[in-house]
Amino acid sequence: MTLDASDSLQAVARAYAKLMTDAAVRGLIRLVASEAERFPELGDALFEHGKQAVYAAFSAAFEAEAQAGRIAPRDDWTLAASQLTGVIGQSVLMPWLLANRDGVRNPIEVADEAVALFLRE
Repeated sequence: MTLDASDSLQAVARAYAKLMTDAAVRGLIRLVASEAERFPELGDALFEHGKQAVYAAFSAAFEAEAQAGRIAPRDDWTLAASQLTGVIGQSVLMPWLLANRDGVRNPIEVADEAVALFLRE
């Protein structure tokens, strides 16, 4: 079975939402955020090997969407990836990070609705 472009974007978004609910990932994010001032190389490493890889996966999915004609082409897919991960992270990660509680929405639903926002352009 071959995924079409929107399935690919949805799969990446869902994987990211699930990643943001993983206890080990959350612990790493909290640790790095709390120690990044004293150990800036930790923040740099997490950004380079974590966030940049996520942006690359989203950028490829966005490019596939553009080639399929479902979204308008852009010069900077990294910005679009940052925006989409922000929409997902705000609902899924931030309630836990700031208040030590899960978000009120199902992470998969959050991811699906975030993708739908981009496909409506």
